[in-house]
Amino acid sequence: MVTARNLCWTALWAAILPCTAAAQIEASANPRAAISAVLERGRASSAASVLIQESGARGQAELNRFAEELVTIAASYQPGGSTAELRAANAASQAIGLAGSLLFVNERNAKLRRQGRTEGVLFTGAYQYLANIYEKSNSPEIQIGTLYLMTTLADTGRGVAFLANVAQRATPRAVTAVRHLSMDSGTAGIAQLRRLYTSNAVVEPTARTHLEAFAAAQGWTR
Repeated sequence: MVTARNLCWTALWAAILPCTAAAQIEASANPRAAISAVLERGRASSAASVLIQESGARGQAELNRFAEELVTIAASYQPGGSTAELRAANAASQAIGLAGSLLFVNERNAKLRRQGRTEGVLFTGAYQYLANIYEKSNSPEIQIGTLYLMTTLADTGRGVAFLANVAQRATPRAVTAVRHLSMDSGTAGIAQLRRLYTSNAVVEPTARTHLEAFAAAQGWTR
């Protein structure tokens, strides 16, 4: 049955997907499943283009609703799930990360300018939605991917602060957070690492070893 909610999803996707895919979403009794099927085909950039309003201005409530669906798809993946489910989950989180990346938006806009089309705008809610994916997910693959996406956000300060927060937890993901702070987060990441080192805040053994080695290379002392 076609419902108002289904038609909303059709409006979001119709501008960026083949007519057959949009029709599948419209006709589906489960729009989330239909969107997942599209994401399984690797359309992260297409989903991101909705969030940056590349195909036309949208209300914040509509964008938030779409981002929340992407969060649900990403966070609902369970370890040991199918390859298709993992692809959809990764694409959902990547879409949010891309929409919050100034590099992605600038690259898309350069193409749009050449085509004489209206430019997109950065999706400013990306940080919070990525944080939601990380906190709700129990999949190492999804959590690790989300930590990397934090390093790509235009909202550098909040992304780096989130990595520093994870680095202080008693979780294997603390190692990933320390590595991203040392290699992928610029001077802000280094500053956070120095603070964590000085305050003995990293408790996960392997992450602590990595931090100690990095501190020694930098010549830091407590």
